[in-house]
Amino acid sequence: MKYIVWNAQGLGSPHAFWYLQRLIAEFSPDLLFVSESKVPSSVGDKWRMLLNFDYFFGVDPCGRSGGLMLFWLNNINLYLGSYSSGHIDCCISGSDFNWYFTSFYGNPASNLCVNSWELICKISSPHGSGDSGWLVGGDFNEGVPKSNGCLADFRDVVSDLGLFDLNSVGPKFTWTNKRSGDDLILERLDKFLANQGWLDNFPNVEVRNLNFFWLWSLTGAVGSQRVG
Repeated sequence: MKYIVWNAQGLGSPHAFWYLQRLIAEFSPDLLFVSESKVPSSVGDKWRMLLNFDYFFGVDPCGRSGGLMLFWLNNINLYLGSYSSGHIDCCISGSDFNWYFTSFYGNPASNLCVNSWELICKISSPHGSGDSGWLVGGDFNEGVPKSNGCLADFRDVVSDLGLFDLNSVGPKFTWTNKRSGDDLILERLDKFLANQGWLDNFPNVEVRNLNFFWLWSLTGAVGSQRVG
């Protein structure tokens, strides 16, 4: 199965939606998580049909920012749990292993990053236990323009919860400020984290970063879960 997490930076224009269609045609995901949709979740069911997904759940943006969308196919036994402006949590039931998947969007405001780390800690129970598989994917926003303290706090939370940053292939960075020369900033903000219980059951997982120079300002990460 394939999972895609993507910070769309706004899907309000036909141009942006066309890029989303190209993304799906290229990678054929079983599950797609879109953060920063910046559109009301009321459009989600129509988009679900246009994008050939079977199910949809969304969280409305706050004004002109935020907005989360989760699409998935019926080959995934997914049960929705908690949600907020920064996450959608669910349980995925397999033939012999049930595990949790948290789609995550970190607060982009540097003075509010602590709220995001507190949210991960809140979600972690009981997800973070060694026996329960837990995968977290999305845009964590722990890089620019955050302080070094914010990044250090993020690393401490990841370590305390027993999560591991899954190694990725492809481009090293997933975000750009779209400037050039000395003003160019590149960061890896999109990633998948997993605990040991999840890794023990899916040892052959592969995460591939998308090339944001391909498809306009595309940022995201593709997770391919291969069992066996």
